[in-house]
Amino acid sequence: MKTETSAKRFIFPDIEPFLCPNERITLEQSIHNYRKALIDTGNCYCIAYANKLLEYLEATPNIKDFSQYVAHMKKWKKQNNYNFEFDFFMRKKSFIKYNEKIRLYILKALDAKTFEEREKFSLDRICDVIGVRGILDFGKEDSAKTIDMCYKFLNETINFFTKEKGYTIKLAEPLVDVGFCAKEHPNVFVPKKSKLLTDFEVNVKDYYLTPKKNGYQSLHIVFKSPKGITTEIQIRTFATHMRVEFDPSCNHDSHDKNKYPERINLDLEKINIFGFGYHGPGKLFDTVGLIQSIDPFMNA
Repeated sequence: MKTETSAKRFIFPDIEPFLCPNERITLEQSIHNYRKALIDTGNCYCIAYANKLLEYLEATPNIKDFSQYVAHMKKWKKQNNYNFEFDFFMRKKSFIKYNEKIRLYILKALDAKTFEEREKFSLDRICDVIGVRGILDFGKEDSAKTIDMCYKFLNETINFFTKEKGYTIKLAEPLVDVGFCAKEHPNVFVPKKSKLLTDFEVNVKDYYLTPKKNGYQSLHIVFKSPKGITTEIQIRTFATHMRVEFDPSCNHDSHDKNKYPERINLDLEKINIFGFGYHGPGKLFDTVGLIQSIDPFMNA
């Protein structure tokens, strides 16, 4: 794949041949083979790319810590007599989407005009292989009160992982796809100010205060365990979740095309990876997370 930047033409090794070998292989084998191709280029960006793929392979969630976190939040809710329900959903980012994000950051870094701008798109800032989404159910509409509770919920999440578990918090990735227009999304409620703990504002991507252009909202934070495993936690209301996942105004296909202008387009029928099969629209089998996110706790 060839990708032009304002400074130079940059070439990523084509990933498709490594997913379409003559003999069926595992996704892990495919990733190792592609890593070797990246390293063999001798290019510093490609070598950093290869190292990020190794992080993808090694990303494993801590089930015990997460179970204790859920129990802690239930206890916190009960102690404060909060009248709402919440649930959590887990995912491991799909391998292809992870590659697209790495490439996006490399291209942004190549286009950067200053050192500070280039540092914003260091690959070290990508820490969301493992993700946990907390959904707080207050009903079908957002308000200042429901969004304030998201901030409180996240603040208590910070207290648990830092004080109880000794996790550190990563510096937040840059906000992307900003340029929200309230007139285009009249059903999006934007709070007047953040209610995050002051010392941690630089660690949170606050899309409630600064929605994405397509109206997307959520709170994102990345924790790093004492063993070095990172996990992104997202907090949003049920009303927000329903809107950003299913409302046509939040067009995800258009969003991804704008976010990842050089998307990885594969001939899905040719992919020869164990646990993956494609036989036409609506006939996709993907238990390995090649193009769809999967539950990382199933095989942890």
